[in-house]
Amino acid sequence: MDYYFKNKVIVMAFKNDKIYARIKTIEFFNFRNIEYGKVDLPNAKIEDFKCGSPSILGLYGQNGSGKTSLIMALNILKDLLSGRSIEKNYLSSVRVGCDYARLKFVLTLYNDAGVDYEVHYQFDLKIEVESHSLEDNEFDIDATQDRVETLKVYNEILRYKRTATDGTEDPLQDVVDASLESSLKADYAFGNKSKYELLVGKNKETEQKLRDAKAASYAKSRSFIFSKDVYTSINLNDDTAHYKELISALHTFGMAYLHVINTMNTGINNLKNDIPLCIWSDKDGALRIAYTLLKTIGANQVSEDFYSFVAEAINGLSGVLGTIVPGLSIEIKDLGLASNEKGESVHVFEILSNRNGVKIPLKYESDGIRRIVSILSLLIAVYNQPSMTIAIDEMDSGIFEYLLGEILQVLSESARGQLIFSSHNLRPLEVLPAKFLCFTTVNADNRFIKMPDVSGNNNLRDKYFRNIILGETEGLYAPTDKYDIELAFYQAGNELDTEG
Repeated sequence: MDYYFKNKVIVMAFKNDKIYARIKTIEFFNFRNIEYGKVDLPNAKIEDFKCGSPSILGLYGQNGSGKTSLIMALNILKDLLSGRSIEKNYLSSVRVGCDYARLKFVLTLYNDAGVDYEVHYQFDLKIEVESHSLEDNEFDIDATQDRVETLKVYNEILRYKRTATDGTEDPLQDVVDASLESSLKADYAFGNKSKYELLVGKNKETEQKLRDAKAASYAKSRSFIFSKDVYTSINLNDDTAHYKELISALHTFGMAYLHVINTMNTGINNLKNDIPLCIWSDKDGALRIAYTLLKTIGANQVSEDFYSFVAEAINGLSGVLGTIVPGLSIEIKDLGLASNEKGESVHVFEILSNRNGVKIPLKYESDGIRRIVSILSLLIAVYNQPSMTIAIDEMDSGIFEYLLGEILQVLSESARGQLIFSSHNLRPLEVLPAKFLCFTTVNADNRFIKMPDVSGNNNLRDKYFRNIILGETEGLYAPTDKYDIELAFYQAGNELDTEG
């Protein structure tokens, strides 16, 4: 795999080394408001997505009950697999009063050679406070300390079990155990001793390089296991090739196939100026994927060889958009070639909305239309690519509920990839099978549950409301009372009048 940046566009090219991956389970310990929780994703076994079965998970529940926490956990996973630092605004990851949080992921993978993997990846998170002097003057009694909180990643462990083409299955074993306990026991950057020497050898310079890399990864809040230093330190031979393949495959999954859309990067205000766009093509045995932000008004610039890639993707997106919103399309207004500030040749274009022949910049379309456009390229990718995993927080935001149901019904029947979403709109409960739906509870020690299939003319929406009203499922909803709410409104207003 090769990946590189062009004009703020990340482009990844895969040359006949496709990897097929899917998230199977996510387990939470002391993560945000979750004391413990486990989510099992449907159709996540290798045989499921080998035969094209979609994996859809819709997450529903009361405000503040853990829906966004699941999306945040996936964003952290993407950062770590990609070798990036965890976003700074995730300091709330560690549950209040706890020393650390832990996340465990199980993924299933297979390659074109027919080898299957089940991968277990876990890590701990903790908040570390550092003090920095604002003034470099030890004699100034007024000098203050700036306390900076950072979220650190540690105790990483990557395990796997492999099923060969002849059906032989290995037991679950370590790939890299970088936990503090293991490192102290083996006195290496990662343990155990026999696995370390198999992968890396006994070179002291390499060991020092790995120790330095581990310290640097901790300091920069990123993964040690998925750092370049670990990958390049593993010797390539018949006994270690599958370890390198596995680490590379997970890195590829994080970089190219796992996309997380949270409320920060899809807020309506953000979408006024920029639209996220996932672009991919699968031709001549090579997969190219790009992810970028396009301006909704004014000129966009991309490299000349990348322009046709963008134009083709916009054309495909527009075709789908027209079936969702009849009479609407988006198109590129080609402004030709120009030179950027570095003197490089770039292709300049604008994105326009075309509604029954009336063309305007996409910025001036409705909030709902911009929202649809912002996620549509990712949904197209989920529909067509078995390794695509897309997580969208508040997918229903700005989308008409009947249309939301239509889109999700199509994906649940025919998509080849994996879609994880949270929503407050209950329309999907009427159209999706129960196995594709998960519900948060008010029980911090058991945050996620599923409900059994319904039969006859009933639907899960009715069952969900009945559970809330009658309390059939314990902890599904923290009771509220209409009359208490009304009294609180009245008292709040009268207190204001009294104070005035």
